[in-house]
Amino acid sequence: MSPGDPESGRARAPETASPPPHKGWQGPSLRFVFTTLAILAVVLGFGAFRTYSKGLRIISDAMHKFDEDGKTLTADQCISETVDWYMKECSANIIMCESAIRKAMAHCLQAQDRAGECKLLSETGVLDPAHGDALAESREHGVGSGQWVFYTCKARGTECQKRGKCPCADAVRTVDEYCVYNYKASVKS
Repeated sequence: MSPGDPESGRARAPETASPPPHKGWQGPSLRFVFTTLAILAVVLGFGAFRTYSKGLRIISDAMHKFDEDGKTLTADQCISETVDWYMKECSANIIMCESAIRKAMAHCLQAQDRAGECKLLSETGVLDPAHGDALAESREHGVGSGQWVFYTCKARGTECQKRGKCPCADAVRTVDEYCVYNYKASVKS
């Protein structure tokens, strides 16, 4: 009897399976993929937080400036200052800067009484008599009731290139809302 023969009474040695054929590189492990994604999420989240925090500081500093400047500026000058700040100085991300236009105008307008300017705005659609009558011009062209702000911006020399994103129109609308709602700014800080 042979040693591996069941009749001999000895246990047969298990046969070792041959390793599967090598298929080459199978790709990254699941652990590596998830670890990489987690690290990437943390890094991007940290970067977004820093950008947002920096933007908040920039806008907060600007609001303090508009509180002070509004004490001496006319409403028309507030529009000019706000548009200039948006175009030249606001270094926060674009969405934060766009939403800050109305807040900046509110801070500037609240600094003093605007009754006379509001009366002129309701009669002519402009805040400076030298700019003509934007309401008459918009009626002449037969545009919708909310379109007069674009004629006001045109009269000021800050014509809107894109009507959906126009800092001047946002600023003029804020003055209009301020005047309509009993001289209370429509945007709170």
